[in-house]
Amino acid sequence: MADPVQYLNSLPMFGSGEGFKPGLERIARLLDSTGYKEDNLKFIHVAGSNGKGSVIAILDSIFSRAGFSVGRYISPHIIDFSERIKYAGKFISREELKSLVAEIRPLMEQQALWQDIGTPTFFEVVTAAALLYFSRKEPDLVLLETGLGGRLDATNIISSPVAAVITTIDLEHTQYLGNTLAKIAREKAGIIKPDSLVITGEKKQEPLRVIEEVARENRARLFYSSQFFQISLREQSLEGQSFEFVRGTAGSYFAELADIYCSRKLFLSLNGRCQLENARLACAITALLQEKFPVSRSAVAAGLAATSWPGRLEVVRSSPPVIIDGSHTPAGMEYLVEFLQDNFSRDERITIILAVLRGKDLNKIIDVLDFRQEKLKIILTSSKASRAFNPREKAQNWSEKVTLDPDTSLWQLTKDCLKKQQEDEVLCLTGSLYNLLEIRSDLIKLIAEQ
Repeated sequence: MADPVQYLNSLPMFGSGEGFKPGLERIARLLDSTGYKEDNLKFIHVAGSNGKGSVIAILDSIFSRAGFSVGRYISPHIIDFSERIKYAGKFISREELKSLVAEIRPLMEQQALWQDIGTPTFFEVVTAAALLYFSRKEPDLVLLETGLGGRLDATNIISSPVAAVITTIDLEHTQYLGNTLAKIAREKAGIIKPDSLVITGEKKQEPLRVIEEVARENRARLFYSSQFFQISLREQSLEGQSFEFVRGTAGSYFAELADIYCSRKLFLSLNGRCQLENARLACAITALLQEKFPVSRSAVAAGLAATSWPGRLEVVRSSPPVIIDGSHTPAGMEYLVEFLQDNFSRDERITIILAVLRGKDLNKIIDVLDFRQEKLKIILTSSKASRAFNPREKAQNWSEKVTLDPDTSLWQLTKDCLKKQQEDEVLCLTGSLYNLLEIRSDLIKLIAEQ
């Protein structure tokens, strides 16, 4: 097999007819056929609409600096496929991935194995490969990010995580998860297992009530990140933000655990106030698991300062500013707008290049991005993604700030805007993580050459 990624990419992906088949039957059968055992693995399982990847990136950084070997599974990748599977600080090698695929592919080709339930999808196969990889590496801890939803997501094949984490809930993938926050919350809360520990950063009452109900049904102990810490922002810049944790409202036992992290000297290398919420949730998780996975204040401080998470309010050039962000929901756009308002004055012009996938609430996204009366321009275009929205499909009566450009490629449009960028202009690309996969590396290279 020349290229294992080429084979994986040939499998049905989300957005195609056979690319989305919710359920755990196929991944269960695939893993059973490999001899996979979960016995020696300890998972932190993370679901939610926004912040999953950031919370995992922060946890990875903190636990690694505390001396633990950490496995990490995320999706999608931004730069290279290998980012999806990580162990002990290193992405999976092509040779390791090739070996896993060589083991799984013959099982995929046994038609009798799948005739009653259909063959596994791309995401199911990659998830199975990751779990099989971790079962052989046996890291101290595995950070596992759900794909779509939670209840029927392939990652939910695991049986007993040390903690289930639900970040925040937003209206997304409504055709699959439901058209209300409550319905989506129930799908996300499907990762909660009986008698487990659960922690959430959600504050909105509608989804929170559902999370609480599912926790009660499973006799799970539910905690809220606000119980552990309150956040006090000290200073913010394009390089990151300084902040303080102040003791929250948790009972005395957990309050004492949280106290070891309360400090005036914390720095988070990620941008945006939303990332402080993600940092709070991540640190609440480490406090909650302190007995099993002890983490010192110095490890927390070092982990926060060293966290890297490409494509999330990422400043790829500070002067004049160029920002790339993978936000793809109205709530994500609100975080982006908040960041722009916090860091740039009304004297600076802002140009936003927007490319989204089909099925997104584009009208609401544009309403959020249309946040100032002047010196704002939104250019709506299309990416190369198979599910990319084409501006030709739906011309709305948007404000004069919105320009449609369906004919210029995302990369060419970005280059054109970069070439025309003025000293007082902020250039921002957003709308999907797939945009970043398409152009991020070339953009960083182009900026370095200027």
